[in-house]
Amino acid sequence: MPMSTLVPRYTAEEVRRFPDDRLRYEVIRGDLVVTPAPGTAHQRAVLELARRLQEYLKTHVIGEALPAPFEVEFTEDSAVQPDILVILDSQRDGLQLHGCTGLRRS
Repeated sequence: MPMSTLVPRYTAEEVRRFPDDRLRYEVIRGDLVVTPAPGTAHQRAVLELARRLQEYLKTHVIGEALPAPFEVEFTEDSAVQPDILVILDSQRDGLQLHGCTGLRRS
């Protein structure tokens, strides 16, 4: 008879306490997701995209683009660090000093 494997469930608060070891720790519905630091080509692409997004958002006065690392917590068991976060003016109430919480669709 096979033994069941228990997979731990995590909260955003628990993941925030992990050591800073240059890995990206995210939690999605309690599941831990770990990815290595991105490479140079990826970072250059992110920089260019963030620049273009920010230019558009500023021109149209509708929000701002924030590059990683920047945490977005959707629920207690789901927090991610997207490469670029677009905050529309209608979503600013979720913006905090060290991240963003409770985002909703606009």
